[in-house]
Amino acid sequence: MIEMLISLSIFAVVTAFVTANFRAGRQSDELRLSTQLVATAIRRAQTMAISGQTVPACQGGSNDKGICPGGTNPECPGGICVKDVQKGYGIHLTTTGAGASKAVLFADTDGDKAFSVRETVRTDSITPGPFVVASGLNPITAGSALDIVFEPPKPKTWFNGSQSTGIATITLRHTTTGQTRNVTINLISGQINAD
Repeated sequence: MIEMLISLSIFAVVTAFVTANFRAGRQSDELRLSTQLVATAIRRAQTMAISGQTVPACQGGSNDKGICPGGTNPECPGGICVKDVQKGYGIHLTTTGAGASKAVLFADTDGDKAFSVRETVRTDSITPGPFVVASGLNPITAGSALDIVFEPPKPKTWFNGSQSTGIATITLRHTTTGQTRNVTINLISGQINAD
């Protein structure tokens, strides 16, 4: 009976260690995957600029320079929907509210190198679960946001409408463990690194 109790105790301790390591490994994988999702979203905008991908946008009317996702004129009251290469393609990230777990792909239809809601092409989650958020952005605007814009055709890279900062850094944090990982973008080369 004593041997059986000792065996069960050893089994319980080993099971506890395995479960703890599995949970920690899963949380680490969520953070690693999130950095890859952010890097992929940024590369998508960069690829759109390099390839000269066309995006439908309104010309004239009440939604002038707004995206018309269906590519139809009724989406542009008083104007027309025209599919064309835009002035830039970018990603909008923020550290506040629900936006801290989202990356917004946008077409810079007005050429101001900044995100506007009407320029939204798509919104992607930056995490496979609810536990990873963007906790730090550098450079950052007064609105706790970072806009990374690629201007075709080369493309030129802009951070928050400026080319004065050499590297942009996005810090992702796992809300349970506090672990962080970074995604960096080089202004000169356009290289995107996920550590």
